[in-house]
Amino acid sequence: MSKKSSVASRFATATILVGVLATSSAQAVTKILYISDRAAHRVLAYDVSDAMAPAFMGEYPNGGYTTWTAIEYDDETKKLFAAVRHGPGLDIEEGAVVTLDVSDPMDFSVQPVLTISNPRYPDVREAHGLAIDESFVYTSWGNLLTNQTITKHAKTGGAPIIDMPVGPVMPNTCPAGAMCIPGGMGIASDGDILHANSANEYIQKFDAETFELTAVGSVVSAETPKLHYAQQVAANPVTGAIQSLSSCRFGCNADPAIPGDPQVGGGVVQYELVGAELINQGYFGDADTDVWPSIQLPGRFPFGMTFDPTNGWLYAGGANDSFSDIAVFDEMGVLQTVFATDVFANGRDGLAFRVIEEGLPGDFNENGKVDAADYVVWRKNNNTNNSLPNDSGLGTPIGSAHFDLWRANFGMMAAGAAAGSNAPVPEPASLVVLGLAGPLLLAARVARRQNT
Repeated sequence: MSKKSSVASRFATATILVGVLATSSAQAVTKILYISDRAAHRVLAYDVSDAMAPAFMGEYPNGGYTTWTAIEYDDETKKLFAAVRHGPGLDIEEGAVVTLDVSDPMDFSVQPVLTISNPRYPDVREAHGLAIDESFVYTSWGNLLTNQTITKHAKTGGAPIIDMPVGPVMPNTCPAGAMCIPGGMGIASDGDILHANSANEYIQKFDAETFELTAVGSVVSAETPKLHYAQQVAANPVTGAIQSLSSCRFGCNADPAIPGDPQVGGGVVQYELVGAELINQGYFGDADTDVWPSIQLPGRFPFGMTFDPTNGWLYAGGANDSFSDIAVFDEMGVLQTVFATDVFANGRDGLAFRVIEEGLPGDFNENGKVDAADYVVWRKNNNTNNSLPNDSGLGTPIGSAHFDLWRANFGMMAAGAAAGSNAPVPEPASLVVLGLAGPLLLAARVARRQNT
């Protein structure tokens, strides 16, 4: 299977996962929103398992690496990748990608590890955007004037597999003396790489293997005339829709000559891919809602965006000089809530989302379902000090409480596990018979062969 097919399959699986998670009531799911605080040089974590009641969990130290401009969570390595502009041992604007081991989501003492250095020093380039697929890290680098590039690295670092300038292929190449800053990155549902140019109006779509430019779109249209800058771009993991978080950098004032003309802070724009063009479809959801990031609210500057992969809900960040908050929209663009964060005003950049699916209680063999096989594991370990996974904290020694836990959850399945039956919970005696049946049948078969 090609990488693009694999990514497309993952997007399709995410759609199915929405319904499956809703029916797996015995499987606890924890959702974490990570926020990079550029002004305070840190990453914060919020428990958003209940999107309507987020709870602050803690913050990670920066290890001296400052200005965390983008973050992405990688479930395969259980690491948080962060693009930073400079840090210990780095030139003042050299830039790098560091990682945080967040395998224990409650350990906020872990230190960042330098993983990817600036691939073209001494060209002055800062790390700005990040995207991660199954095998690689894609990073955008640049400064205010020149050297805007994107790279492809292995997750473990090393030399770049591809390091390609993107300015020359822009439909609006940054002129001499103009700002030419790369922005956020994302993965499209077909596996292509998405890239936003935060100093102009365009978003781009690149082939992940060759970096060939496959499509271009603009944040400016008849429906979004006041937007100027593409800050972030990503694809909804459930719907597959490509969306950008865009701004009018310092706020676009209302035209007093036009009755009802709004002052624009920014907004989420949705696109339709038609050939080599990402066609601006206007604002995502209800653009008349008087809450960030709607076009109706002035003075708020958009920063990061990310999606809940279980339901396609969008988390978008906005800030001004006095506050910094997160707006949460459902997959149809309907505003669900807005909550304030402990991030310095105007200090947030990146957002990343993580889903932790905890094991099923009683699933002692960790196969995603609680069935007779787990009873066999319990029986083999009964009255021992051998610990069992998914024991809901019962610990050792193994005893009747573990059996009761298994019995209470018999028949439950994790998301993605094969469908099971609704058969009643077997009694221990019947399970013993079932356990003996296999060896007895095998012995009988061997005996028949010896007599023939």
